[in-house]
Amino acid sequence: EEEEENDDDDASLEKKKKNYPKVTIVAAHEGQVARATAFRKVLQKLSGDEDIKMAFISKRREFGAQKEYEPMLVGDVKGRKCIIVDDIVNTGKTLVSGIELLAESGA
Repeated sequence: EEEEENDDDDASLEKKKKNYPKVTIVAAHEGQVARATAFRKVLQKLSGDEDIKMAFISKRREFGAQKEYEPMLVGDVKGRKCIIVDDIVNTGKTLVSGIELLAESGA
């Protein structure tokens, strides 16, 4: 009887997994790749979903001290829900430009 219960739990978990959206963890910039990778590993373990992908936004600057930059997405987010990982949000400009870039890329 206990074994049947476990089979039902496994079937229920599989059914729920099929309803999960496809997710990509996105590092807000190069400095957050390690944090985003750790978050992805935990999410994979807790959800049992190995199809959680990674991407990051590169802050491409023409000159080192330049404040303005052209964000560039590294990774495929088309048709996926994205979770952006960053450490600090001050003005939110990086977050907004990242969201816009992800939307333009089909997320």
